Amino acid sequence: MTTSKELTVTQSIKAENDRIEAEKNQKAYELAKREADKKHIATINGNAAVCLADIDGVDYDTGVKIIEAIAKGLIHNVKVSY
Repeated sequence: MTTSKELTVTQSIKAENDRIEAEKNQKAYELAKREADKKHIATINGNAAVCLADIDGVDYDTGVKIIEAIAKGLIHNVKVSY
């Protein structure tokens, strides 16, 4: 026969295990979201650098430097929307 105290302990253990699992899932979700955001930002920045490289006298590497400066807020009144 199972006592109410044993049930309470079992329920507490299950609740703690569920909490730990939920925390792991949340961390995995947040990591996946950060990775997706990084990929999205890299795509946008790369596309912008290619467009800048189409301007006469601007090569791709210079375009990348310009986009990085804009993204860091070093160029006033200009921003990249992600």
